[in-house]
Amino acid sequence: MIKIWFEDIAWINGNNETIPMNYANEIIANARLVYEYKPPTIIEDTWNGKSFPVQIINNEGYSIQFGQRELSIHQIAKLQSCKKIYIHEYETNEIIEVDTSQQGQMTLEPLGRNGTVNEGFKFTFTDKKKRTIVNPGLVRSNTNLLSITYNSTPYTYYSDYDVIDTITDTELAQYESAFDGHSETAKYKYKTGKKMLFYMSEANMLLIKKHVENSIPSDVVIDSSTAIEAGKCITTLIGEGLYKCEVDFILTSNISYA
Repeated sequence: MIKIWFEDIAWINGNNETIPMNYANEIIANARLVYEYKPPTIIEDTWNGKSFPVQIINNEGYSIQFGQRELSIHQIAKLQSCKKIYIHEYETNEIIEVDTSQQGQMTLEPLGRNGTVNEGFKFTFTDKKKRTIVNPGLVRSNTNLLSITYNSTPYTYYSDYDVIDTITDTELAQYESAFDGHSETAKYKYKTGKKMLFYMSEANMLLIKKHVENSIPSDVVIDSSTAIEAGKCITTLIGEGLYKCEVDFILTSNISYA
C-alpha cells in the first residue's frame, strides 16, 4: 500500500479560479514501490580545446504504478504541479521526499485502463535525500598555482587545467611606403598575459574573485610570473553549486619598432 502526500501554494488557473493547494492532498493506492534506474546527469565543459566532465549527479529513482477512478483524476493534475511531495510505503514504513528541484526527474504518464474501471498511471521520481554529487572538475593534482597576497595574507589557488598564454591590446602604428604604397609597420604595441581555470564552490568563487580583482598586481604570481595590472575573474554557474572561474592577468607590456 502506498500513500502519495502533496501540497503547494494556492494558485490561479486560466479561468481565474483559485485552486487551493495550501493544505495536504493525498492519493492512497494498492501499489508497490519499485526501484527505477536513472542515468547520471553529467555536466561537461571545454577549455583550451579539451572537453571533460566537471560534475556528475547520481539520482536514486523509483516508480509506482497505480489506478485512479475517473472522479479522482483531477488529483493527478494537482500532483504534477506540486513542489512538496512525499511517498509513504506502508509495508516498509519508508518515507521518500520526491526531488522536484530538477526538471525531468519526475514524470507521470498514463497507462490506460488495463481492463479495469480505473485509469492507470506510472509515477516515476527520484529521492531528494539519496542524490549524490561528484565534482571531478575540482583540483586533484595541484599542477598549476596562482599565488596572491591580499591584505598581507598569502592565498594560493591550484588548478589542473592548462595555463593559456594571451596577447591583448594590440596596436599597430603604420605608414604608407613611398616605394610602392604598401603599409609598413613602424611600431607594434601589445600585452601578454596568462589565463587560468578553476572550478569552485560559491564561497571559494567569491573569495578568488575578490582577491583577483582587488589585489595589488605586484602581489600576484600566476604560473611563476608576476602580474603588472589588476586581474579579471569571470564567473559562471555551471553546475549545482559549482562555479567556473576564468582568471586573467597581464604580465608584460611590449613595444616593438621596425
